Amino acid sequence: MGCRVEKAAINAKQFRKMFSLTSHRHALYSLGFPLRHSHEALKFNDRFSEKQTRMKLVKLFLVIAALTLFIIACSTTNTPTVNHNLQSPNANGAAAATTNVNAPTPVDEFADARAIFNDRCADCHGAGGEGGIVKTKRGSLKVPNLKTGHAVTHTDEQLAKQITNGGDGMPAFKDKLHPDEINNLVRFIHHEFQNKDASGQTTTATPKS
Repeated sequence: MGCRVEKAAINAKQFRKMFSLTSHRHALYSLGFPLRHSHEALKFNDRFSEKQTRMKLVKLFLVIAALTLFIIACSTTNTPTVNHNLQSPNANGAAAATTNVNAPTPVDEFADARAIFNDRCADCHGAGGEGGIVKTKRGSLKVPNLKTGHAVTHTDEQLAKQITNGGDGMPAFKDKLHPDEINNLVRFIHHEFQNKDASGQTTTATPKS
């Protein structure tokens, strides 16, 4: 009994399909189309429907591609730019030093005193302050070394007095130099030959030769 019902249902479906196709053909035939032409019209209708389906798929593909390109463009715009011109480390792993060509040239605060020493004192004491035996109009003179000996123990006042008044074969410069020039010369001797700061304290630097 069940098999008969199922078979009857299948036959009913086939009948409806055949009836629908026949109805379409008769409808076209009733409009003046021959039966052969109506069959071709149905084929054309099928091809047209298939073409519409393909067009819809193409449009869907184009929309997806456009959205993908838009997302990629937004991601590229928001990506931070990496600066590849950063200072790279040298062979030893340390950052390469950059020389500032616009750095101001250090000012020599002892420029004037240095010029006075070279003009007035270097002939006897030497350009490096080492002293030694010097020949003068009165004979040979032993000039003290400004880097060692009792010259190092002189205070600013004692050294300024020695330059001002002279003594022990040294000429006086009170009529040749201004007191400010003598004081600057004392500071220069302490700094250049005895490695002393402005307070008179000896620094750790080695005396210049």
